[in-house]
Amino acid sequence: MKKIILQILATLLFSTTIFAQSEEQKIKLIDEYGICPMEETVARLEQFTIQLGNNPTAKGLIKIYGGQGDSFALPYIRGAIVKAYLKNNTILTAQRFTVLFCNINKQPFNSKFFLIDENEKIEPCEENLTVPQKTVLFQILGFYEDANFSAEKLFEDSKIYSVDPVSNMYSQTVQNVLAKLYKESPESKIYLVGYLGANFFESAKENSKGEYEKKENRNLDKPKMLTKIFREVETALTKNGIDKSGIVKINGGYQDSTKNIEIWF
Repeated sequence: MKKIILQILATLLFSTTIFAQSEEQKIKLIDEYGICPMEETVARLEQFTIQLGNNPTAKGLIKIYGGQGDSFALPYIRGAIVKAYLKNNTILTAQRFTVLFCNINKQPFNSKFFLIDENEKIEPCEENLTVPQKTVLFQILGFYEDANFSAEKLFEDSKIYSVDPVSNMYSQTVQNVLAKLYKESPESKIYLVGYLGANFFESAKENSKGEYEKKENRNLDKPKMLTKIFREVETALTKNGIDKSGIVKINGGYQDSTKNIEIWF
């Protein structure tokens, strides 16, 4: 009797081990991280691409979890960067990877990279994207060398040559989220608060003694620049289904940095 029981236990243990190995083969966690510098994000994506290259029959799955962070759109901005990098900076096709947003703003920001079996079905995440019950900072658009806002060439269609690729390009991923929130709450308003830059820089001039004296300067942006930026951002929003009457533009004046626009929902 004791021998029979031991045989049964051994069989169950072996079956459990085989099942665990099978599950591990179907889906494997490759990497997991929270908020980090863009350089590190790109480096992790490079390693993830290598893993996919070493497993040609596997698919990539990226799950990005919420966390409001600096802005409501933070997870979607990071998701757009992931899509742009994998689609335009690698040899991967769109069929080789999937990006999912999970429990947005319900937990700290977190990204997980998986390898999954090519025949394994990908279950959708519970996104939990709901209209905010109070005014929230949705996104900040930064403008540096020029005032052009590129809505025609969306970020997902661009190659990443820089670790800060979203400075003056809008993401289709982010636009879709903002349009969805507005559609579900058309009585809400979208506020564009624009700031012109009082850009700091130093110059040096040689004096009569042959010494170089440093001088602090403020290069003020021209007021008409903000009007142009407002117009371009508003055009991008209305093209994506947001009614012009729901957009409020506010001049925030000058700040001691580069020009930018805050998008509040």
